[in-house]
Amino acid sequence: MKTLKLILGLCFVAGTAAAQTPDPQPPPNPNPTPDPAPTPAPPPPAPTPTPGSFVETKPPPMAEPIDDDRPAGFSVGIGFGYTLPNSLETPNVTSARFRLASGLTFEPVVRFQQSSVEVDVGTSTKNKETAIELGALARYPLKQRGRVDLVLLGGAFLENIATSPDAMDMDTSTTRLEARYGVAVEFWISQHWQLSMSALNGIFRMERVSQQMGAGTETVTTATTLGAIYDPAVSAMVHLYY
Repeated sequence: MKTLKLILGLCFVAGTAAAQTPDPQPPPNPNPTPDPAPTPAPPPPAPTPTPGSFVETKPPPMAEPIDDDRPAGFSVGIGFGYTLPNSLETPNVTSARFRLASGLTFEPVVRFQQSSVEVDVGTSTKNKETAIELGALARYPLKQRGRVDLVLLGGAFLENIATSPDAMDMDTSTTRLEARYGVAVEFWISQHWQLSMSALNGIFRMERVSQQMGAGTETVTTATTLGAIYDPAVSAMVHLYY
Protein backbone atom coordinates (compact mmCIF):
# COMPACT_ATOMS: atom_id res chain seq x y z
CA MET A 1 0.00 0.00 0.00
CA LYS A 2 2.79 2.35 0.82
CA THR A 3 4.48 1.47 -2.41
CA LEU A 4 1.35 2.38 -4.38
CA LYS A 5 1.07 5.80 -2.69
CA LEU A 6 4.70 6.51 -3.47
CA ILE A 7 4.23 5.69 -7.17
CA LEU A 8 1.09 7.88 -7.40
CA GLY A 9 2.95 10.81 -5.74
CA LEU A 10 5.83 10.60 -8.20
CA CYS A 11 3.43 10.54 -11.15
CA PHE A 12 1.60 13.65 -9.82
CA VAL A 13 4.85 15.56 -9.42
CA ALA A 14 6.03 14.60 -12.91
CA GLY A 15 2.71 15.68 -14.48
CA THR A 16 2.78 19.04 -12.71
CA ALA A 17 6.33 19.72 -13.85
CA ALA A 18 5.39 18.79 -17.43
CA ALA A 19 2.36 21.11 -17.35
CA GLN A 20 4.49 24.19 -16.43
CA THR A 21 5.81 25.58 -19.78
CA PRO A 22 8.60 28.25 -19.58
CA ASP A 23 7.70 31.79 -20.72
CA PRO A 24 8.97 32.76 -24.23
CA GLN A 25 12.06 35.13 -24.33
CA PRO A 26 11.63 38.58 -26.11
CA PRO A 27 13.42 38.98 -29.45
CA PRO A 28 16.80 40.90 -29.36
CA ASN A 29 16.68 44.71 -29.88
CA PRO A 30 17.96 45.55 -33.45
CA ASN A 31 19.19 49.02 -32.30
CA PRO A 32 20.78 48.58 -28.95
CA THR A 33 21.61 51.72 -26.95
CA PRO A 34 25.40 52.25 -27.00
CA ASP A 35 27.17 52.43 -23.75
CA PRO A 36 27.99 56.03 -22.70
CA ALA A 37 31.57 57.18 -23.37
CA PRO A 38 33.73 56.97 -20.33
CA THR A 39 34.49 60.28 -18.63
CA PRO A 40 38.15 61.24 -19.26
CA ALA A 41 40.27 61.35 -16.23
CA PRO A 42 41.25 64.92 -15.14
CA PRO A 43 44.89 65.93 -15.81
CA PRO A 44 47.19 65.56 -12.91
CA PRO A 45 47.75 68.78 -10.95
CA ALA A 46 50.96 70.73 -11.57
CA PRO A 47 53.60 69.81 -9.10
CA THR A 48 54.10 72.33 -6.37
CA PRO A 49 57.66 73.74 -6.60
CA THR A 50 59.69 72.95 -3.60
CA PRO A 51 62.17 75.41 -2.13
CA GLY A 52 65.40 75.31 -4.09
CA SER A 53 63.87 73.74 -7.23
CA PHE A 54 64.17 75.38 -10.69
CA VAL A 55 60.98 76.34 -12.54
CA GLU A 56 61.38 77.55 -16.15
CA THR A 57 59.33 80.68 -16.89
CA LYS A 58 59.11 82.75 -20.10
CA PRO A 59 60.02 86.44 -19.69
CA PRO A 60 57.39 88.99 -20.78
CA PRO A 61 57.88 90.53 -24.25
CA MET A 62 60.30 93.43 -24.17
CA ALA A 63 58.81 96.83 -24.90
CA GLU A 64 60.42 99.06 -27.53
CA PRO A 65 63.17 101.12 -25.91
CA ILE A 66 62.42 104.79 -25.44
CA ASP A 67 64.92 107.26 -26.89
CA ASP A 68 65.47 109.83 -24.16
CA ASP A 69 68.39 111.52 -25.94
CA ARG A 70 66.54 113.02 -28.94
CA PRO A 71 63.36 115.11 -29.29
CA ALA A 72 60.09 113.18 -29.58
CA GLY A 73 57.82 114.16 -32.48
CA PHE A 74 58.09 117.44 -34.36
CA SER A 75 60.50 119.97 -32.87
CA VAL A 76 62.11 123.30 -33.73
CA GLY A 77 65.73 124.19 -33.02
CA ILE A 78 67.40 127.61 -33.06
CA GLY A 79 71.15 127.92 -32.92
CA PHE A 80 74.34 129.80 -33.67
CA GLY A 81 77.92 128.94 -34.41
CA TYR A 82 80.99 129.50 -36.54
CA THR A 83 81.91 128.97 -40.17
CA LEU A 84 85.56 127.95 -40.01
CA PRO A 85 88.21 129.20 -40.22
CA ASN A 86 87.14 132.16 -38.15
CA SER A 87 87.92 133.81 -34.88
CA LEU A 88 86.01 132.15 -32.04
CA GLU A 89 85.36 135.47 -30.33
CA THR A 90 82.18 136.26 -32.27
CA PRO A 91 79.76 133.71 -33.85
CA ASN A 92 79.21 134.42 -37.54
CA VAL A 93 76.36 132.06 -38.54
CA THR A 94 72.84 131.38 -37.25
CA SER A 95 70.12 128.96 -38.33
CA ALA A 96 66.73 127.45 -37.50
CA ARG A 97 66.08 123.73 -37.93
CA PHE A 98 62.74 121.94 -38.22
CA ARG A 99 63.03 118.29 -37.15
CA LEU A 100 60.36 115.69 -38.00
CA ALA A 101 59.51 112.66 -35.87
CA SER A 102 61.55 110.42 -38.23
CA GLY A 103 64.68 112.51 -37.60
CA LEU A 104 64.67 114.17 -41.03
CA THR A 105 65.52 117.84 -40.50
CA PHE A 106 65.13 120.87 -42.76
CA GLU A 107 67.22 124.01 -42.40
CA PRO A 108 65.54 126.67 -44.58
CA VAL A 109 66.87 130.00 -45.79
CA VAL A 110 64.41 132.78 -46.70
CA ARG A 111 65.44 136.37 -47.31
CA PHE A 112 63.64 139.33 -48.83
CA GLN A 113 65.60 142.49 -48.32
CA GLN A 114 65.47 145.94 -49.83
CA SER A 115 67.92 148.70 -49.03
CA SER A 116 68.62 152.15 -50.39
CA VAL A 117 71.48 154.62 -50.10
CA GLU A 118 70.83 158.32 -50.66
CA VAL A 119 73.66 160.82 -51.11
CA ASP A 120 72.99 164.56 -51.09
CA VAL A 121 75.82 166.83 -52.21
CA GLY A 122 73.61 169.60 -53.52
CA THR A 123 72.14 167.10 -55.95
CA SER A 124 70.45 164.09 -54.38
CA THR A 125 71.21 160.60 -55.74
CA LYS A 126 69.56 157.41 -54.51
CA ASN A 127 70.63 153.83 -55.21
CA LYS A 128 68.38 150.84 -54.42
CA GLU A 129 69.19 147.17 -53.95
CA THR A 130 66.72 144.29 -53.66
CA ALA A 131 67.84 140.84 -52.54
CA ILE A 132 65.72 137.65 -52.63
CA GLU A 133 67.07 134.30 -51.43
CA LEU A 134 65.28 130.95 -51.07
CA GLY A 135 66.73 127.58 -50.18
CA ALA A 136 66.78 124.66 -47.79
CA LEU A 137 69.32 122.18 -46.49
CA ALA A 138 68.02 118.68 -45.68
CA ARG A 139 69.70 116.67 -42.91
CA TYR A 140 69.03 112.92 -43.02
CA PRO A 141 70.29 110.77 -40.07
CA LEU A 142 72.02 107.78 -41.65
CA LYS A 143 73.32 105.97 -38.56
CA GLN A 144 73.15 106.27 -34.79
CA ARG A 145 75.74 105.33 -32.20
CA GLY A 146 74.60 106.20 -28.71
CA ARG A 147 74.06 109.95 -28.57
CA VAL A 148 75.91 110.59 -31.87
CA ASP A 149 74.28 110.68 -35.34
CA LEU A 150 75.97 110.46 -38.72
CA VAL A 151 73.96 112.75 -41.03
CA LEU A 152 73.84 113.17 -44.80
CA LEU A 153 73.39 116.73 -46.12
CA GLY A 154 71.86 117.98 -49.36
CA GLY A 155 70.27 121.23 -50.44
CA ALA A 156 69.64 123.84 -53.11
CA PHE A 157 69.71 127.65 -52.92
CA LEU A 158 68.51 130.43 -55.24
CA GLU A 159 69.52 134.07 -54.88
CA ASN A 160 68.72 137.18 -56.89
CA ILE A 161 70.21 140.62 -56.27
CA ALA A 162 68.97 143.59 -58.30
CA THR A 163 70.55 147.04 -58.10
CA SER A 164 68.98 150.21 -59.45
CA PRO A 165 71.32 153.21 -59.46
CA ASP A 166 69.99 156.73 -59.80
CA ALA A 167 70.56 156.72 -63.54
CA MET A 168 68.43 155.74 -66.48
CA ASP A 169 68.84 152.25 -67.95
CA MET A 170 71.74 151.21 -65.72
CA ASP A 171 70.10 148.42 -63.68
CA THR A 172 71.99 145.23 -62.83
CA SER A 173 70.51 141.83 -61.89
CA THR A 174 72.57 138.90 -60.57
CA THR A 175 71.02 135.44 -60.19
CA ARG A 176 72.81 132.53 -58.50
CA LEU A 177 71.66 128.89 -58.30
CA GLU A 178 73.68 126.48 -56.21
CA ALA A 179 73.38 122.82 -55.08
CA ARG A 180 75.38 121.47 -52.14
CA TYR A 181 76.06 118.14 -50.45
CA GLY A 182 78.02 116.94 -47.45
CA VAL A 183 78.08 115.09 -44.14
CA ALA A 184 77.66 116.07 -40.51
CA VAL A 185 78.15 114.62 -37.05
CA GLU A 186 75.59 115.58 -34.42
CA PHE A 187 75.93 114.99 -30.67
CA TRP A 188 72.79 115.11 -28.49
CA ILE A 189 73.59 116.47 -25.06
CA SER A 190 69.91 116.00 -24.15
CA GLN A 191 66.52 116.14 -25.84
CA HIS A 192 66.85 119.93 -26.06
CA TRP A 193 70.56 120.61 -26.71
CA GLN A 194 72.57 119.53 -29.74
CA LEU A 195 76.13 120.11 -30.96
CA SER A 196 76.87 119.63 -34.67
CA MET A 197 79.82 119.76 -37.05
CA SER A 198 78.95 120.04 -40.75
CA ALA A 199 81.08 119.83 -43.90
CA LEU A 200 79.42 121.20 -47.08
CA ASN A 201 80.62 121.03 -50.67
CA GLY A 202 79.28 122.59 -53.85
CA ILE A 203 78.29 120.26 -56.69
CA PHE A 204 76.58 122.72 -59.04
CA ARG A 205 76.70 126.51 -59.38
CA MET A 206 75.27 128.83 -62.01
CA GLU A 207 75.59 132.61 -61.99
CA ARG A 208 73.87 134.90 -64.46
CA VAL A 209 74.59 138.65 -64.55
CA SER A 210 72.40 140.96 -66.60
CA GLN A 211 73.55 144.59 -66.87
CA GLN A 212 72.02 147.44 -68.80
CA MET A 213 74.47 149.66 -70.64
CA GLY A 214 72.07 152.36 -71.79
CA ALA A 215 68.80 152.46 -73.69
CA GLY A 216 68.28 149.20 -75.59
CA THR A 217 71.69 147.78 -74.61
CA GLU A 218 72.06 144.86 -72.21
CA THR A 219 74.98 142.56 -71.44
CA VAL A 220 74.29 139.05 -70.10
CA THR A 221 77.08 136.91 -68.64
CA THR A 222 76.48 133.31 -67.54
CA ALA A 223 78.99 131.14 -65.67
CA THR A 224 78.31 127.48 -64.83
CA THR A 225 80.32 125.10 -62.64
CA LEU A 226 79.50 121.38 -62.31
CA GLY A 227 81.63 118.74 -60.67
CA ALA A 228 82.18 116.40 -57.72
CA ILE A 229 84.28 118.75 -55.63
CA TYR A 230 85.38 117.84 -52.12
CA ASP A 231 86.66 121.04 -50.59
CA PRO A 232 84.29 121.35 -47.61
CA ALA A 233 83.30 124.48 -45.77
CA VAL A 234 83.17 123.40 -42.13
CA SER A 235 80.80 124.90 -39.57
CA ALA A 236 80.29 124.19 -35.87
CA MET A 237 76.94 125.01 -34.25
CA VAL A 238 74.92 124.55 -31.09
CA HIS A 239 71.10 124.34 -31.20
CA LEU A 240 68.36 124.54 -28.58
CA TYR A 241 65.29 122.39 -29.47
CA TYR A 242 61.74 122.70 -28.26
